[in-house]
Amino acid sequence: MQQPLPAELWSYLHSKYSILDACLVKGGSINEAVKLTTKSGDFFLKYNELFIPSFFEVEAKNLTLIDATETIKTPAVIESGETADAAFLLLEYIAPGLASFKSMQRLGEQLAKLHLSKNTASGLSYPNYCGLVLQENTPTTSWADFFVEYRLRPLVNQAFSRKLISLEEVSLFIKLFASLPQLFPDEAPSLLHGDLWNGNFLIDAHQTPYLIDPACYFGHREMDISMTLLFGGFDKTFYDAYHAVYPLEAGWRDRMVLWNLYPLLVHLILFGEPYQQQIKAHLDAIAA
Repeated sequence: MQQPLPAELWSYLHSKYSILDACLVKGGSINEAVKLTTKSGDFFLKYNELFIPSFFEVEAKNLTLIDATETIKTPAVIESGETADAAFLLLEYIAPGLASFKSMQRLGEQLAKLHLSKNTASGLSYPNYCGLVLQENTPTTSWADFFVEYRLRPLVNQAFSRKLISLEEVSLFIKLFASLPQLFPDEAPSLLHGDLWNGNFLIDAHQTPYLIDPACYFGHREMDISMTLLFGGFDKTFYDAYHAVYPLEAGWRDRMVLWNLYPLLVHLILFGEPYQQQIKAHLDAIAA
């Protein structure tokens, strides 16, 4: 049997669940991912050796928050914690299926229902992470103020201090901050997945969609829709099904360049120069 885990983490999990097999699976750029076969069943394990405070704890809370809406499924949280050599999150294992018309339709419908879960303020009662980037979620009555103060401005400051954007681009951001309230239709804040690219959902063998790797907060629902379009987009069936349940306001496609400034800044902070030109192009398109 393979033992692809740090020794202390292996010992802890084996003592609780009697591991029969452990197989590395494709994961993201931050965490290692392992399918565990145990005497208690199959589990999906995420772990890293970064020891970022509450990193997996808040991910578990995000998954539970979405699941509590009873609108769209998430993998059940088994436990999260730390051993001497790793932090980890143990989840229900979802046997993968193939996406189809039916599953993408369900995903669109169920995301729309999730977005009907509303709040009076943007934000959340605790901070969390988008990738490795800390998200402060201080509840804020105005979505425009929240988007500026807790999404864009902190990352613009980081990017400028690291010479990843120029003073000219900072000036464009400052102009955007002043004009932002006039650029979008006002809506009550929706519960968002927060990082909804096409690697952050699963389809199981029964064509049921599951959301994974959330970075939840309450905010403008176009944030989730814009993220689905940033790296290639979802199937047209998804968007048609979403609109049938909770239609987006007119001009929503034009606003995608606005909302995607945030995930592009996150990627700029994490991965550097390849995202500079996209950010500049988005700023120019908004200013035009």
